[in-house]
Amino acid sequence: MKFIVDAHLPKSICSYFISEGHEAIHTSELPQGNNTEDHEILVIAVRDQATVVSKDSDFYHSFLLYRKPPKLVVVKVGI
Repeated sequence: MKFIVDAHLPKSICSYFISEGHEAIHTSELPQGNNTEDHEILVIAVRDQATVVSKDSDFYHSFLLYRKPPKLVVVKVGI
């Protein structure tokens, strides 16, 4: 499985996915780094059939409306 971990989450999450045998990239590793626009992350996720891991509600709304990214893990913390 492939994962793209969004900027608001620690890069160490990628290390965990990789240790479990998955492919993972943090947005800081993309050409535009953590300044990569959400739209570009969606393009990459669709192209690579990757799961986006994010705290960003914009991805949640995009998933509900357009089914993009193809797979999404929304991380919620606190209350």
